[in-house]
Amino acid sequence: MKRSSENILFYGVAGSPILHSKSPQLFSLFSNERASLGHYGRFLIKTEEELRYLLSHFPLQGLNITSPLKEKALGCADTCEKEAKIIGAANLLVREEKGWRAYNTDYTALRLLIGKTGVSAGSSVLIAGAGGAARAAALAARDLNFSVTLTNRTEEKGRRTASELGIRFQPWDESRKAFPLMITALPGQADALSDHKEFDGIIIDAAYPSSKTTREASKRGLYVLSGEEWLIEQGKASYAIMTGFQPSEEDISSGRLKSISLPGLPVILCGFMGSGKTATGYHLKKKGMSLYSTDNELSKRAGSSVHEAFRALGEGKFRRMEAEIVGEGALFGFDVIDSGGGLWMDSDLHNIIPAGVSVFFLWNTPEKAAERGQNRPLIQGKSIDSVKKRYEERLPVYFSLSDAVLLSDLLHPDEMARRIDSEMKTIQKLIDS
Repeated sequence: MKRSSENILFYGVAGSPILHSKSPQLFSLFSNERASLGHYGRFLIKTEEELRYLLSHFPLQGLNITSPLKEKALGCADTCEKEAKIIGAANLLVREEKGWRAYNTDYTALRLLIGKTGVSAGSSVLIAGAGGAARAAALAARDLNFSVTLTNRTEEKGRRTASELGIRFQPWDESRKAFPLMITALPGQADALSDHKEFDGIIIDAAYPSSKTTREASKRGLYVLSGEEWLIEQGKASYAIMTGFQPSEEDISSGRLKSISLPGLPVILCGFMGSGKTATGYHLKKKGMSLYSTDNELSKRAGSSVHEAFRALGEGKFRRMEAEIVGEGALFGFDVIDSGGGLWMDSDLHNIIPAGVSVFFLWNTPEKAAERGQNRPLIQGKSIDSVKKRYEERLPVYFSLSDAVLLSDLLHPDEMARRIDSEMKTIQKLIDS
């Protein structure tokens, strides 16, 4: 059955690295019975240029923002909430009539998490870090009438951030004994406790899914509100703003999120014609990964080029041959699978994909597809409106199937291969930790 992206709502999360993000699972849990609400996916994005292109060309309704884009996201918005403006960073962009509006739901989450600690207003709280999440934590604590101090390993940046927020700065090496609460907005590999054996208060930790600070605090028997709990609270606030619905009341716990498995090899490359799947697969092969091409296999079986086979067999028989190749399962023994653009339109094939496989959607616009695919039999001699119609049928399928999306209009296949390789290595480190 043909589907169109018209009237389908798309949501997502953007950043790098991104494959570890559990935001899609959270969105699904929050939606519960509202399965028709829309699709939610991950966008592997590093630069402001990519973010602006995505916001301008992809039919998104809402987009969560993670590192390294929170400060850049604020500059991409047409309007913003007061807290986001003060913090100087946004972790949510929502499409409204007047354009994109920026929010900071880290601020909302921190107000709730601070309340959960039981530490009374007026107490001293230490913020470790000087990025967007740290600024959100500092503002939340200040607005709840805490005495706020900021610390950071890079002293110049820390002092500048503290000055901008009107709070005290404390050098990294000074004692933390006087603080009953520390909010750490540091990367997972950083440890806010390693140099401070004297700290015996409560910790709110931003990092997930793996944090040295949380592990060290647990060893000491300290009370910790983990990065997963921070994620859940800001996710609830984001969900309500994006969709207009309150999240499901179903129990959504940190432990439940930790039980969600991470994707891994093999990698499937999917996408519309002209998106660079074959070239990206070639560059991944150069990095030492084994490569399987469904087009090459079909060409061997047909005894002709894949384009000639499409013309000779017709689309129906061509798709049946593709389905036979997938059904045999040999392709899943390779590290990378370069799959034909129309292959995954057969929803029955989705059930054949083994658990744990990573699907990367190389997204391009229909205009770019028409430009690059002029000699493809599927669109040769067709109008741009015809190409757009086929694109709109496929977009929801590619997006819902994918684990991460790359912007192939802007990225060379070599760069897409580098990012995919980096994501897989990051996932392996998380699995090994």
